[in-house]
Amino acid sequence: MVIIDEAQNLTKQELITILTRFGQGSRYVVIGDSNQSDINGKSGFSPIIKAFDNDISKDQGISTFYFGSDDIVRSKILKHIVHVLSDV
Repeated sequence: MVIIDEAQNLTKQELITILTRFGQGSRYVVIGDSNQSDINGKSGFSPIIKAFDNDISKDQGISTFYFGSDDIVRSKILKHIVHVLSDV
């Protein structure tokens, strides 16, 4: 099991390098928030996720999930902050 957290801070090439190490019986969880990248537009997260967000990938056992502000459960104040900042 490989968990890749903060994937929005990886370049496309870094993500490709990690994902192409996949082998029989491997499990990957790639987690990121494209709105919080710290690498100034060099993130490969969104294009990689979009590339696998299709029925062919799903048939291969690859699933993509998207969460929005309605999914925030940490606190009401955080939900409010995210909502306000989405309009800025």
